[in-house]
Amino acid sequence: MAYLVWGGAPDQAELVKRVVPPEPGEEPASGIVSEAETEAPASEQFRVLVPIARPDRTLRYVRLAAALARVSDKEAVVHVLNVTQIPDQTPWETVQDTARARTERIQDELASTDIDVDYLVEGHTCRDIAFDILQTARDDEADLVLMGYPERHREVTETVEREAPCDVFFADKTVDEADLDVINIGAGGGPHHKALLPLVNALGQHGSELHLINVSAGERGTDETSGVTMDALEGVETTQVHNVTAGSVADGLVETAADNGGVLIIGASRDRWLRQALFGSTPDEVVALAAERDVPVLVYASQTGVSDRVTERLFPVARYLRKRLSRAGKTGGSSPDWG
Repeated sequence: MAYLVWGGAPDQAELVKRVVPPEPGEEPASGIVSEAETEAPASEQFRVLVPIARPDRTLRYVRLAAALARVSDKEAVVHVLNVTQIPDQTPWETVQDTARARTERIQDELASTDIDVDYLVEGHTCRDIAFDILQTARDDEADLVLMGYPERHREVTETVEREAPCDVFFADKTVDEADLDVINIGAGGGPHHKALLPLVNALGQHGSELHLINVSAGERGTDETSGVTMDALEGVETTQVHNVTAGSVADGLVETAADNGGVLIIGASRDRWLRQALFGSTPDEVVALAAERDVPVLVYASQTGVSDRVTERLFPVARYLRKRLSRAGKTGGSSPDWG
């Protein structure tokens, strides 16, 4: 977010408003908690933040988050966050009732279902959804964020992927807990892919059937190599290896995953800076092809996968512009209004 680069970030209270304040005397770690059923100290918890845009998908994502968290040796806690965006120049009071209704709908759905995980539900109104998600993840000391693909607000996904203080899974709207029984993963490289492997290994140790897909692609793709990935999955008794030839890596991954069943988990790509792509050219192609074949997909972005490159790109520019602005101020020039 630009205002963080330049300094002078607005007070959080200016962007985020409470929907359902905590009961008197409560001191929730993350702020505005409307329902909490957690008892373990924060240091003994594995916390998954689940931003929910559509309440009807809450149950599926909470169960999926719980399944991912259970591979940790800590107690799983799922933090559900519903954010209602306030349009510019609109008083927050005008959307408060809508936000409260969404939060209460989420509460009711979870309360009426047997869910084997501690959870809490929180509702906000905010002018900047990505800011709210990121700040909540920081305040809550989240270990993982699980959220859906963008359907309207692509910029929210891009910002969360780039700036999240923890790892992030982006799930299509069809993925559910049962899909983790069979996991398909490519044999490619890249920082996100390598960071993903310990979690896949842990899921395999907890009983998931693992399929490693090694794709030899044509002109539109890059050959995969399975050695590094296989080494990282050494804790799993059996990993089935599929050596396939396809027109592209995405073709090979999706076709093989469709035959195997289960979920296809891929890392965000290193080449997203080179193309107009959300997760990178190959992951974006996988997402599109998977939707046609009804293959559930999880896209993974590690905390350190692209943040270092963001810093490398932003701060040289920031330093240069600060020097220019400083010189302009000394010579009578005016600084731009950064908002």
